[in-house]
Amino acid sequence: MSKKRSKPKLLDRFVGCLLGLACGDALGAPVEEWSHEAIRNSLGFIKDFQTTILGRGIFTDDTQMAILLSESIIQNEHFDPSHFAYLLGEWQKRIDEGKEPARGAGQTVSLAGRRLYKGTYWKRSGEFSAGNSATVRVPPLALYHCKRPVDIVVKDAGDSAIPTHIDPLAIAGTQVFALAIHCLLQMDFEKFDARDCLSQITSLSREISPQVSEVIEELDIKLRGREIDETAFVVPGSPHEITYFDRSVYLDEDIKELTRMGTGKFVLQSLAAAMFCFGAHPKDPESAILCAVNAGGDSDTVAAMTGALVGAFGGAEGIPARWLDELEKKDYIIDLANMLYDIATEGKTVREFGGWRWHVINQSPDKK
Repeated sequence: MSKKRSKPKLLDRFVGCLLGLACGDALGAPVEEWSHEAIRNSLGFIKDFQTTILGRGIFTDDTQMAILLSESIIQNEHFDPSHFAYLLGEWQKRIDEGKEPARGAGQTVSLAGRRLYKGTYWKRSGEFSAGNSATVRVPPLALYHCKRPVDIVVKDAGDSAIPTHIDPLAIAGTQVFALAIHCLLQMDFEKFDARDCLSQITSLSREISPQVSEVIEELDIKLRGREIDETAFVVPGSPHEITYFDRSVYLDEDIKELTRMGTGKFVLQSLAAAMFCFGAHPKDPESAILCAVNAGGDSDTVAAMTGALVGAFGGAEGIPARWLDELEKKDYIIDLANMLYDIATEGKTVREFGGWRWHVINQSPDKK
């Protein structure tokens, strides 16, 4: 018999969003840029973290940047794009100086980061790239704005992208992804209809970008033509338990559809892929994330975006404990989510914030 999940509280959704992002990132990182066929032939069906030279459960620059955005909001108790840009620059500087391990940041982010730490104004530091790096890091901002109108979400999401990405599609994709997270935080878990959710996001995205709106609308039509999985999860050992082998078969058609759609770094492709994984499995975080991971392509970013969506909707409860047990900096990520929740709902946090990596976290740009 299926175990009924309780309606997630808002705080649990904050925690689930950031943990889902980090888990998806860490699961997809070892096979980034692999094809689905290469993954299947070499590793079979990925269901857990792979061991790399850095260990297991290690996330990439995607989660690092989301952490930076969280830290910036927490320190200032509001979103300040110039401060976030400053932290991005200091992060890149530490990488260049060998004080911080490089974890896969692409050329767009690296070049922009170097401009930032050399003093370029944040509105002039970005690259004309329609990649997905600005989009994957935006969920903390959507969490922070959970009680605010969508126009504020759109403006600040755009500003969060500009320090590294100034291509209009990258900015629009980031804005729409932030809106998706924002919408999911308001959705009723028990009465949720994935199709209605996509229709709402499509409507909102029309005012941002016709190209992005068209992609979401096509995805909406695609999902309306199939049965949506509404399974939350089942009790291990029950007659209805989905085994790992069964899950690989169960997701086979969805993975094939993802490979047809494309799972590359182009922001519209990544956005559509992540929303497809969520829309197909809104109440089954494991299936949604593993669908993104096993499809290949830009697997870490697409899985991270998927994880943020399923976490924002269903909370941390549905994320497999075996993943959380091995995820690096899990407790710190939970602390960040708690502090973001305090600021979003109370305007401030009384929790002690020391910062994970950054000596500069307590400095402002003008004190550097």
